[in-house]
Amino acid sequence: MRINVGYRSNLQKQQLAFLDTLSPTRKAEVQRGLDIAQNGELNDLLRALDSDPDDSAIRILLDESMKNAVMHEVAGKGYRKQLTTPSTRNPDKGKYLLAPDKPTNYGSKEQAALELLALRKELDYLNGSKVVPIDTANPLYQRIAKHNAEAIRSASIKATAEGGIDQIRAKHPDLPPQTAENSVIATNNQMYDNLVGNERGEQPTTSLDKNNIRAGLPVEHKLSFKGNEILGREPDNRMLGSTIKNSVLRAEPSEQRQKVLLMGNLAAGETAFEENFNQTVRDYMSEQQWKYKPGIDVMPDY
Repeated sequence: MRINVGYRSNLQKQQLAFLDTLSPTRKAEVQRGLDIAQNGELNDLLRALDSDPDDSAIRILLDESMKNAVMHEVAGKGYRKQLTTPSTRNPDKGKYLLAPDKPTNYGSKEQAALELLALRKELDYLNGSKVVPIDTANPLYQRIAKHNAEAIRSASIKATAEGGIDQIRAKHPDLPPQTAENSVIATNNQMYDNLVGNERGEQPTTSLDKNNIRAGLPVEHKLSFKGNEILGREPDNRMLGSTIKNSVLRAEPSEQRQKVLLMGNLAAGETAFEENFNQTVRDYMSEQQWKYKPGIDVMPDY
């Protein structure tokens, strides 16, 4: 007899609001992780079945470190993956390396919608839309942070934290050196952004370039690196973002010009979406039950 376990989240409602704002593919990935790591109904069932204190299968499913590993894997999907061979040397004995993960291929329709949303949410931000800072007390953030601390080698934490700092920027005289504390915070933050979306409500995504190559997810500086080099490695000044947004805005310093560029590309992108898929992006998102933002079901006109 097969037992069909239901799903009852042990997260608060507002802590799950991000889920419906993710694209269909990403939402399914994250939900599978939540089914294991944050499923109160599964926990209750396993505890009820736990008549044998030596039942290893049940112990594993209830183990918090296993749940941390599950959410860490989901948070890294398309960005960073944990390799399978642990270190045999101290001080990182038993810990694993992180490596760049293959960027997710969402398919043409979902990808086109994601790119439009990245541009639109940046426009919202420039027009004064409220940002939602990272909540480090969120249980999902805590799972990522604990797994990084317990299972990931310090060299990988530092390397991941260097996102957005290329070889040229690394040599700037005003750029402070990386610290162990900032490395940990930056890596946790960037993986959390990849799980729930960044503070501007944007699901990090990458695009195909002119050579049909999909680059890795970019780490963006909230304040431009140029002129703010002293904040170049500050975790609070960085977030995971989108290549399409960077390709549109580039290094444009004028906020008004940025708005013009975003609106022009949004208009062209929406027209192209309708021509390519015989459907508006808003109708597609509604069909997929893909919300624009928590509390806003449909992307507003601009």
